[in-house]
Amino acid sequence: MKRILLVILAMTMLAGLFGCGNSNNGGNGGGNEPSEPVITGKMKDIGRMSVLIPDGWSYVDLGEMSDGYTAIIVHGKEEDFGQAPQVSVIYCLPSEIVVSSAAFYDNVIQKPAFDLGDHHWTSWTGSYMNLKSEVAETEGDFGYITVSRLQTVEGGEMPSLSDPEVKAIMKSIVVRPTITVDWVKIDGGKAVCEFPAYEGRVWDPIASSYSNDVEGDYGVEGNTATVNVEKGTGMFGVQLRLINEECTEEWGRGNLAFKVENGKITGIYDASVTLYDQPEDIEWNGWEDDTDYEAIEEFLAGAWADNANGLTMFLQKYEEIEHAFIITIQGLDKTFVATGVIQEGGSMWYEQVSVNGADPVASDGWFMIDGDSLIWGHDEAVGEFDNATFFTKVN
Repeated sequence: MKRILLVILAMTMLAGLFGCGNSNNGGNGGGNEPSEPVITGKMKDIGRMSVLIPDGWSYVDLGEMSDGYTAIIVHGKEEDFGQAPQVSVIYCLPSEIVVSSAAFYDNVIQKPAFDLGDHHWTSWTGSYMNLKSEVAETEGDFGYITVSRLQTVEGGEMPSLSDPEVKAIMKSIVVRPTITVDWVKIDGGKAVCEFPAYEGRVWDPIASSYSNDVEGDYGVEGNTATVNVEKGTGMFGVQLRLINEECTEEWGRGNLAFKVENGKITGIYDASVTLYDQPEDIEWNGWEDDTDYEAIEEFLAGAWADNANGLTMFLQKYEEIEHAFIITIQGLDKTFVATGVIQEGGSMWYEQVSVNGADPVASDGWFMIDGDSLIWGHDEAVGEFDNATFFTKVN
C-alpha cells in the first residue's frame, strides 16, 4: 500500500513524503563524532512512534489530521509552523510499498550515506517550489523512516541534518512493535483472520474499513475478523481497536489490508497488530441511540408515490419485528415486497426482496428520509429506473 501524505504536502507547501521504519532509543545527537553536545528535551508519543522534541523546538499538533505515523517538529513555538524551519519524521509499516520522496523534488543531489544510531541512512538534497529540503531515509525489517529538514520560507534558515538537534531527533525515534496475526484464510472474495487474544482486552466489534476501488464489508466476532469483497480491483482494508472490557482504554490496533482483483482477494498487504506501551483514553463508551423511532414510524406508515418513475409504495408496520415495516412497491408491471427495519439514525434497510411473488433474493436496499420525501436506494435485484427514486407521501 502506498501512503501519500497529501495533508502534509498542502500544509507545508512541500512535496508528498513517504516513509516506513523502526529505530532505537536516544536523546543526544551523535554519530561517531567527538565532542557532540548533549541535547535535552522530552519524548513525544504520537501513536505509531515516539520521538524527541528538543528544548527550543515544538511538536505541531495536526488535530484530526494526525495519523500516528507523522511528526512535524518546528524550531521555535508551535505557532511558528509554516514560518520557522522544521523537521518532519514519517514512518511506514514493513508491509507498505514505499516510494522515495526524491521523485517529487527538483534539483536532487545525492549525499554520502551515513550511520546514525542503529540505522544506515541514505540522504539527498532537493527543492520544491523554490523551498529547499535535506532528506535522510532508512529501511529494513522494521519498516521505513524518512526524516526531512525543511525550509518553510524561501531564502530562510535551513540548518543541516548534521545539526546536533536534528541528529538527536533521528536517534530518538522509537517505533511501536508490530505482531503478525495468528492466521489468515483466503477463499475467493472472503478472508477470515484470527487476531491474538489478550487477557483483559477485547477486539472492538465496531471497526473501520478503507478501500481503493473495491466494494466490500466486514464483521468482527471475538478475536476473528471476516472480510467479504463484493467487486472491484484495488485494495480493501479493515482496522480494529484493542480495548479494555469497559471500553474506556485503547491498547492497540489490528490492521488487515488485502490486494483485490476482479472481486477476488489475491494477496495480503498487511496483517499485523500494534501494541501500545500505555493505553489511550476513550472518551466515550459507545454511542447513545437517541433515534425517535416512534416519530419515524408514524412518518413512514402509509402510502407513498414516485411519480417520475410511475411507482406507488405502501408501508405497513410489521409487529413481529421491532421497528420494522412491510414494504410493497408497485409499478412498471412489477411488484416488489421486502421487510425493512429502521436503523439507528432513522434510515430503513432491507436485505431481501421478492419480485412479482417469487422467492426472496438477497438485496441491499435502503430508504433515507430527506425532508418530507423518501430516497430509495436499491441494487440490481430490483433493477434500474429512468429517474432517481424519490417518494412523497400521498395524503
